[in-house]
Amino acid sequence: MKKFTAFLFLPLLLLAACVSPKQKEENLAKEVMAIHDEVMPRMGEISSYRRELKQKLQAQEFQFSAETRIEKQQMETLVMKLDSADKGMMDWMHNYNGGKDLYTHKEIMDYLEAEKKKISDVKVYMESTLDETRKYLGK
Repeated sequence: MKKFTAFLFLPLLLLAACVSPKQKEENLAKEVMAIHDEVMPRMGEISSYRRELKQKLQAQEFQFSAETRIEKQQMETLVMKLDSADKGMMDWMHNYNGGKDLYTHKEIMDYLEAEKKKISDVKVYMESTLDETRKYLGK
């Protein structure tokens, strides 16, 4: 039975060993872009919520009293967070080059792993900011 189990796993091990370094780089690059592609459509939500909050701030500019100062601060904080989420995505896209200026497999893989972490961080920040904004706006 043990020989049979080993016999089943041998092809899987050989198959895994056959993945070329270039293929590993391409697979990791696809993972990075998949994260980007997942959150990029959320940029429209960011713009929409930012616009909505700014309109509320302008409409209430002269109506804020000492009691509503906290509400004004909340809206201003959310606008800043939305701006930061937008900037995080734009900066990441501007700086990402897929490792095209690197030569060794290790350099490319290290670069792509770092970029995967960065875009994952952008995703987490965007999602938490959008969740916080939706909650504030009651959506």
